[in-house]
Amino acid sequence: LQFKEGTNGQSLKLDGTETYDVVGLGANLKPQQDLTLKIVRRNGEALDVSRDYKLATNDFMALGGDGYGMLAGKTHVSADSGTRLIALDVIDYIAAAKLINAKIEGRIVFR
Repeated sequence: LQFKEGTNGQSLKLDGTETYDVVGLGANLKPQQDLTLKIVRRNGEALDVSRDYKLATNDFMALGGDGYGMLAGKTHVSADSGTRLIALDVIDYIAAAKLINAKIEGRIVFR
């Protein structure tokens, strides 16, 4: 997320206790569209701040999969746009190591 020129967390006196909500997301979202970040301070004071947003997601969802149809057909960075994807770095690492040492780590707990 990027604040507009001349605005930053310090100028807004953000202390990390605020809650945030993005206003304007929906099926009609357009590339380069300004959205509003609604910031609510602990004391209830609300600020509406215009922001530039960049979304990072996987190719599947960027193409509209899993119910994210609003992303399909939008401008996005991909392997064919000349930008290297992190997924390709992971693939190269695994190919070079020729080993995946998969094991149960216990980080996911079912209740």
